[in-house]
Order: sequence, then structure tokens, then C-alpha cells
Amino acid sequence: MTRQTNAINVSVNATTHQPEALSSVSGSNSTSDSDEARSAVWHAVVIVAYSSLIVVSVAGNGIVVMAVVTCRRMRTVTNYLIVSLAGADLMMAVLCVPITFIMGEVPDGRLG
Repeated sequence: MTRQTNAINVSVNATTHQPEALSSVSGSNSTSDSDEARSAVWHAVVIVAYSSLIVVSVAGNGIVVMAVVTCRRMRTVTNYLIVSLAGADLMMAVLCVPITFIMGEVPDGRLG
């Protein structure tokens, strides 16, 4: 891609989005290796974040549901509302969050 700036042609590297002069000075192999390393680290961070979100959500909401179900004193109308919300959050964590993660990782955004 070439861009006209003050009557000077500046070409931009499509992969690094840097001007060609800068990418040739820094070395294209080291830049791509660095980008791949950042991408791998970012991918690992995203996996850990989504996994921990699912585990904490399932554990916390499971404890809420089990507390109301097992303890007879906790069976009040208000606590049933809280159990309903905890159940909805459980379904969100089990059904929607993994699909959101997969959709974010698939390049074209389609499953199948």
C-alpha cells in the first residue's frame, strides 16, 4: 500500500503496519518473531481469563444454589429470586461465555 504524503511516497508494510523504511531497519524477521511472541502471550492470557471467569462463576453460583437448596431456613421468597438469578448466571457461564470465546478465536467469526 502506498500513501502520498507531502509529495513523498511512503509504503507501509501490510503485516507490521510500519513504514517500509522502519521495518527494513529493524529487521522484518525480528519484528514478526516479536509479534508472534506477543500474540502467543496474549492468546494465553485470554485463555486463562476466560477459563477463570467460567470456573469462578460456576463455583460461586453453585455455592449459592446449594446453600438455598440444602438449608431449610434459607428457603424464602427472596432467596428463591437469588437462586433464579444464580441459575441464569450459571447458564450464561456454561453456554454463552465459551461460545463467545470460540467466536473471538475464529478468524471469520463462524462456527462450523
